[in-house]
Amino acid sequence: MKIFRRRTKKNQKTKAASLPFRINVIFIVVGILFIALLTQLAYLQVMYGSKFKAEVNRSDTSVVTGNVQRGMIYDSTGKVLVGNSAHQAIIYTKGVNELSNDLYKTATKLSNYVRVSQSSLTKRQLADYYLANPKNLAAVEEKLSGLDGYSADAKYNKALDYVEKIPNSRFSEATKNAAEIFAKMSGAYQLSTVNIKDDNVSEAEVAQVGEHLSEMPGVNVGTSWSRNYPNGKSIQGVTGTVSNEKTGLPSDRVNELLAEGYSRNDSVGQSYLERQYEPVLRGTKSQTQVVLNSDNEIKKQIKKYGGQKGDNLQLTINAKFQKTLQSLVRSAEQGAGGNSTGTYAVVMNLTMVRLLVWLALIEIRKRLKLRITFLAILTAQLSWGPLLKGQWFPVHLWTG
Repeated sequence: MKIFRRRTKKNQKTKAASLPFRINVIFIVVGILFIALLTQLAYLQVMYGSKFKAEVNRSDTSVVTGNVQRGMIYDSTGKVLVGNSAHQAIIYTKGVNELSNDLYKTATKLSNYVRVSQSSLTKRQLADYYLANPKNLAAVEEKLSGLDGYSADAKYNKALDYVEKIPNSRFSEATKNAAEIFAKMSGAYQLSTVNIKDDNVSEAEVAQVGEHLSEMPGVNVGTSWSRNYPNGKSIQGVTGTVSNEKTGLPSDRVNELLAEGYSRNDSVGQSYLERQYEPVLRGTKSQTQVVLNSDNEIKKQIKKYGGQKGDNLQLTINAKFQKTLQSLVRSAEQGAGGNSTGTYAVVMNLTMVRLLVWLALIEIRKRLKLRITFLAILTAQLSWGPLLKGQWFPVHLWTG
């Protein structure tokens, strides 16, 4: 019994003696690790501190361009033949790394205040909008069977096929309206601006959007321009036409125009004078410098250049004289009887070699009406006098 007690006391003394040693070892190990950590931090601070600081404060700079109004076209007396109409517009500038879900929220919010035409809305666009809501996507994927092992893209394509088969009548007008807005937003490039609505924008829509701009990132109220023809569109036979944001760049020249700095939704002259003098009429776009932080958020915007309106053209055509002769030609055509294939008239000032009037009046028998055209002068199989052959179309150019 005494022997047992002696051994117990001896063991207790041994354990008590080893405990401080173990604690000291732990302290030493912790101290070494702490010193190593401090050494590593000091090394990073000295060697890479400036690099890390620069990375945190890093900012990317991009230049965003804005459209300006085209130059106008005048007759010889300074009367406007082709002008510009300014319209209030609801515009959207796409941010950096915008996700579909972000666009969905913004489009849905904006659709509460703006009504847009849905005539061009496709089933695919409607399905893309519907599935941009994660809840809708999850619900559709649940209804589909056998998707195990499919990639995310393959699952999405299956969901698209499913939604596209749903009749449009199952979707509300509000959903279709939001889907059209979503489609326009999705079609924008990073930091580019598109018109969500640029015609028939009401004062109520402008006011409501303006009140909720802080809730809709990228949305703003701006101005858009379109061509107008104070003396009628018949002059388009000489001046040509201009594309709009919906039609975009002409398909046969898209690569050429993109290389010249155009955006796909820019307006560009498509024919005749509008195309021939495109470099003159287009003007120069405004330039805004956009600074992004390391999280690709817009830090600030600096307007570097306000843009310059396009230069104007002055034709040698006299609009008043043109209207008078047009009336005479119409009377002549109506009194020509059923054998007439059309009445053509060209008036020139031979001393100054200027074209004063250029028109043709052709009877469209099926529609029982007369049509004014300029192109027929060039395309009609007629024998013109020697003074007209080979003549060119003179214009004057001035800025302003």
